[in-house]
Amino acid sequence: MSSICNFSNNGTAKPSCPAKDFGGGVYNSTTSRTSNTTAILVTDKGNISLGYGAGSLLNITGSSRLMMDRLVIGDGPLLQQVIGSTSINRIDEATQVLPGGGQYDLQVSFLSMGASDSVQVFGTPGVRQINATIPVNQLVLDGATGSRSWGMHVGSAQLKQPGSLIIGGYDRSRVASDPATFDIKAGGDLEVVLQNITFGVMQGASPWGSTPQGNLLVSDAITTASTTDTQISTILTAVSPYLYLPQNTCSEIAKSLPLTFAPSFGLYLWNTNDPKFSLIVNSTAYIQFGFSYRGGQYPVKIPMKLLALQLVPPFPVTSMTTYFPCRPVTGASPAYFLGRSFLQGAFLGLSWSTNKFWLAQATGPAMSTSDIYDINPDDSTIIAMANVDWAASWNGVLTVDKTGASDSGNTPDPTGGSSKGGSSTGGIVGGVIGGLAVLLIVAAAVFFVLRRRKRNSTTMEQSESSVEMTAKQPLQAGSIGSIPVEADNYAYNPPHSPVELDGGNFRDRARYS
Repeated sequence: MSSICNFSNNGTAKPSCPAKDFGGGVYNSTTSRTSNTTAILVTDKGNISLGYGAGSLLNITGSSRLMMDRLVIGDGPLLQQVIGSTSINRIDEATQVLPGGGQYDLQVSFLSMGASDSVQVFGTPGVRQINATIPVNQLVLDGATGSRSWGMHVGSAQLKQPGSLIIGGYDRSRVASDPATFDIKAGGDLEVVLQNITFGVMQGASPWGSTPQGNLLVSDAITTASTTDTQISTILTAVSPYLYLPQNTCSEIAKSLPLTFAPSFGLYLWNTNDPKFSLIVNSTAYIQFGFSYRGGQYPVKIPMKLLALQLVPPFPVTSMTTYFPCRPVTGASPAYFLGRSFLQGAFLGLSWSTNKFWLAQATGPAMSTSDIYDINPDDSTIIAMANVDWAASWNGVLTVDKTGASDSGNTPDPTGGSSKGGSSTGGIVGGVIGGLAVLLIVAAAVFFVLRRRKRNSTTMEQSESSVEMTAKQPLQAGSIGSIPVEADNYAYNPPHSPVELDGGNFRDRARYS
């Protein structure tokens, strides 16, 4: 809501509106000709629910209002889709309180990517029931996409690797390993069991001299170094920014890194003056997360380069501060999450039709050109990019130390070994991603770049008919405001094509908590 731009949490006028920092605009329901602020008579004052428990996890307070409005996706007659009666959780105030008492106003909104239900129901069935549109579902009914599915890779703004979000399909060039398939839990949680965390090196000599060995996943209930039986349930989410893990686990990881814990932020800060900082962060070193899968483990490797993120104002720091995104979680009944910092190096997909979601190793910034595939309503898996060399996808970004023996840089397979490609059949993807503009939490809103390409699901051959477009203009219809849309040389074909939502040049959401 535009009111979020008027004052900071201490009541003083803001020097600028946060939305402008992201090249976007703000949503104002009072100027929208299609908004309905009274149909859903629910007002939330106090703690705000952001999905996946993020409201309480991030300790956010403020006020919001559930309402409905028309959603316009895309720009121009070929790409535009209009979806009416979309539910919006409009945020009028939202402040996060940090562990040390510091506060700051949130800077981005969140985009919800559907649900297992066909519509979002408010009220009492048979008495007073309001049905709100779920955009991912409506796009299928309108013939814009072929399935209630999506594929997402957050990417890395600091490494100039744009994020990718495809509705009704996925970008195969982002999938570097045969994906692991899981059931979506009741309520929509993307829950996995984390069994171990280890250090490793893709290629070249270890920046540690000798790579630290052993499982770094240490439960807070365990006081010894033995972690052979440790495993925890975690939820994958792009709503929350950090790695929310047991306190002992964060401490165990920090022992091998030049880090200092900052209690006021609840985060670890990199000691950037320590020579080991540059050696480790710029090397091919990674942290591997091993998930329980089919009697073995499914590994996802996150390069250390992706875990040296930046805190910048309006976060309460006086200058850019480099941090490691492990947030210790404590309490009697702790809940663990792997957020956007993890999803920089992991691919996530989902199908509401089959109630499945997929996790895979994502490719690095040197990946090949986008390769968009449809997801069919009955697909139970997706296909990885053929003959992929995961280490090679990081060429030119990470420094290989050739003075010592090298570790394998091959792509992991679901059993913990390595493979040179993927050969699954089909696929379906989903989730929630950090949005744009200012504090607009929507059942689906703020779409950045819409790309559509038809793929034959049998032959997997790209249609030859296409229309090339270039445009850099804000959306003109609806009530989303002035949102830049960049569409450059994207192919378009008739209905049932995947729709890509891309963050473009927006800054790294993972740096903001």
